[in-house]
Amino acid sequence: MDNFEVLELVTRVGHKLKELINSRFDQLQEHIRMDQATLAASLTALANQIAGFQTQVTTDINELESALKAAGGTTPAVDAALAQLQSTVTALGAAIPDPTTLPGAPAPTPAPPAPAPAPEPPPAPAPSVS
Repeated sequence: MDNFEVLELVTRVGHKLKELINSRFDQLQEHIRMDQATLAASLTALANQIAGFQTQVTTDINELESALKAAGGTTPAVDAALAQLQSTVTALGAAIPDPTTLPGAPAPTPAPPAPAPAPEPPPAPAPSVS
């Protein structure tokens, strides 16, 4: 084998290696994108679930507060405990991200456009002077 044939063989092998590396790199990038999409979907679902729990807990606390007020005569310790519970739930709600702002979340549905204003009636004819 002369130098030209060796050079040609090395060049072919180099091209094959480049194609193989590029193909593998493309496969890895696709795998990462799919993993990121799966992760984003899972995080969004978890945030939605937590937000649902928070809504339910808030509803339950409001019902408890109404029942306690209706019963009357709660002690200051009960009032303080209820206030602390409400404060904790409020802080939890503030710490939970809005699921629509997470990466990969679907874009919010835009509000429909406002209706066009009604056309103004034509002006009344000017009175004739006789």
